Amino acid sequence: MTRKGLGPLVLIDGNLSASTYFLIIERELLPYVLNGPFKDGCFVYQHDRSPIHTDLSVKSLLEGLAVRTLEWPPVGADLNPIENVWGLVKRRLAARNLGSSTKETLFAAIQEEWEALRSRPEIVAGFTI
Repeated sequence: MTRKGLGPLVLIDGNLSASTYFLIIERELLPYVLNGPFKDGCFVYQHDRSPIHTDLSVKSLLEGLAVRTLEWPPVGADLNPIENVWGLVKRRLAARNLGSSTKETLFAAIQEEWEALRSRPEIVAGFTI
């Protein structure tokens, strides 16, 4: 998520691990950022203090690629704008009255809402500082 809009949505099968997070950064986040809103490479990446995010492999990847990072404050849950996006997605899904659905149909609905928000970057811009 950037002030310029949302990036790709990635389905994580099971629990998120440091190795999965590493692959998401390497295969999804960086190509999106560098081929999209920040072609010049001028951006600052911020993630919270989760052990998955602070894993040595993740730190090494970001440092090795000269990605500038912003330290997350010790108590910063209120500073996480993606929570506002997920809240909006949840409200939009609730309005659909999906009822009971499979993992696949639920993810498809989430993807549709995510893409709808991606097409309206001005909505997401209001959630960032």
